[in-house]
Amino acid sequence: MGSYIAQAYLLHHSASLHGAILSGSNYQPAALYRVARLIARLEGWRQGPQGKSALIEWLSFGSFNKAFKPNRTAFDWLSRDPAEVDLYVNDPLCGFRCSNQLWLDLLQGLAQISQPSNLAQIDPNLPMLVIGGECDPVSAGKRLTHLADALRATGNRHVQLRVYPDARHEVLNETNRDEVTADILGWLEQALALGRPVRSE
Repeated sequence: MGSYIAQAYLLHHSASLHGAILSGSNYQPAALYRVARLIARLEGWRQGPQGKSALIEWLSFGSFNKAFKPNRTAFDWLSRDPAEVDLYVNDPLCGFRCSNQLWLDLLQGLAQISQPSNLAQIDPNLPMLVIGGECDPVSAGKRLTHLADALRATGNRHVQLRVYPDARHEVLNETNRDEVTADILGWLEQALALGRPVRSE
């Protein structure tokens, strides 16, 4: 969810940044999120805003682990590194079922950041790096390309895309994390070398 929050921030504050990295994200039509929000609204009416819908969780994450059978945990889709998956599984602040209100708010935000007219508010000179795993069920690889294409369609010529073969959702916790880290450091050096004038907002 962090990359979605970052995208929402960029809609309003991109001119004050030297660059932005979006990891494990995706891009889908805003209409899809509006339909999903109707389901979340119905679940909110049924259970209340603090209710936790098994239906929404299943619709959102239910298929994520299918490609990695036989499954060792419910979160094998996060990384090929079992130690990293176990850290997530054993963290009480991770993997919990979200409230209906969280889903309503998140889906509203996703609809907003998926509108081409809103993406056009991002500074077209902002260096951006879109990264993720080829086997990440959040993006299925191709939706990372859709995101990069949508950003480029706004006129930004500084969007780079890197999809890592066989990697899953958390590329910084993947078995090839050293490669990912090196790529990010290299990109940061390039972005800072542009000497981009940062404007206050």
